[in-house]
Amino acid sequence: GLNAFEKVRQYLRDRTPSGRLFPGTRGIAGACRAAWNSLVAEAGRIRSLTDFEWARPVIPECAGYQNRMRAPTSTLRPGTT
Repeated sequence: GLNAFEKVRQYLRDRTPSGRLFPGTRGIAGACRAAWNSLVAEAGRIRSLTDFEWARPVIPECAGYQNRMRAPTSTLRPGTT
């Protein structure tokens, strides 16, 4: 099976145009930005792709750790790095 990173990469590859030619690095960056923003706009998608039962906390006291580890709410925007 695929690991979490590979599952996200496969999801993006399956849902974004591939085999395209870009006029330059800005075009590549724009396509990557659009794909990432589309992914993070889908509520719960990253969790559904990367949620492995074996990676969940097994000690109830550790479950609160997930609540402190939040993904950034901002997404990449044109003109940012």
